[in-house]
Amino acid sequence: MNCNEVGKNIHKLLDGEISDELKGRLASHLGQCAGCQTEYQSIQTFQDLLKSDVALVQPSASFERVFWQKVLEQESRPWYWRVLGSLEALLPVPTTSQMALALLFSLMIGSGGGFYTAMKQTSSEDIHVSHHTLQTLSGFSEHKGLPLVSVAGVYFNANLEEKTS
Repeated sequence: MNCNEVGKNIHKLLDGEISDELKGRLASHLGQCAGCQTEYQSIQTFQDLLKSDVALVQPSASFERVFWQKVLEQESRPWYWRVLGSLEALLPVPTTSQMALALLFSLMIGSGGGFYTAMKQTSSEDIHVSHHTLQTLSGFSEHKGLPLVSVAGVYFNANLEEKTS
């Protein structure tokens, strides 16, 4: 018998679920193999620990009073708070880092889609190698770096037009 076979049958040996012939072969191997014997003893110790009488944990003296007090507090809440409270267990609450990652991901997808659409709509004659910027690709004219679709860009452009006229 090899260590692999012993590993497969060691729990059956401890539970008394094997034949006498297999039990003799396992005992013979355990007598010769220190590794399997250590494994057998550790599993036996663990099973003995599980079967031992463990002291029961006793609740504090005020447990029952505090428990019923919290039950009454829950019942005195409006019905919609109780419904929301029960839904809270079903809905995961994202952490700050998860929300930040989702926001960053959505912004990347949105800006990537806009850039792709602008590239698709802009003809190759409109794009000069030296002016291959996001402003030219998006089709926004600009005033000193501010797109004219922004409030500040419109304000500055209107002020510039007033001064020139």
